[in-house]
Amino acid sequence: MTTKLHISLVGGQAAPVYQGIIHANPDKVILIHSEGTLEQAERIKAEIVNEVELVQFSPVNLLEIYSKLKEIKSHINKDIILSINVSSGTKPWSIVFYKEFIDRENTTIFYIDQNAVLWDLKTSKTCSVKFDMHAQFRLYGNPLTDFTDFNSFTEQDFKI
Repeated sequence: MTTKLHISLVGGQAAPVYQGIIHANPDKVILIHSEGTLEQAERIKAEIVNEVELVQFSPVNLLEIYSKLKEIKSHINKDIILSINVSSGTKPWSIVFYKEFIDRENTTIFYIDQNAVLWDLKTSKTCSVKFDMHAQFRLYGNPLTDFTDFNSFTEQDFKI
């Protein structure tokens, strides 16, 4: 059986990271985070049922980034189907992951914009990704616990 591995770069925006994981539907997820985005990575991990590994990277030190990436790559055999989400995280991470994996077979590298549109960086194809409002609020540390569903309002409520 072929394993599907997903690597996502974690930065200030959790929504595209979560959306990418749901879209890729992997067997295992590696969340690349910095010391400053550990809490964000842990929130994302709490939303995912798959196996999740957190790996801390330097946000900008290229030598450290390449060293950590080399370690990760040593565990990825050629049969693994790999997806990489560069929507979040630091610019050096995005550049290094793109550069190191763009020519690898069985690999998809993508970016998800603020409109929930996924851009495949190898094929230039796009598609919309799922948007779960409840998960989005939890990811940003504001779970919806007490609310009235919009569909519950009547015409009279709108007139008021």
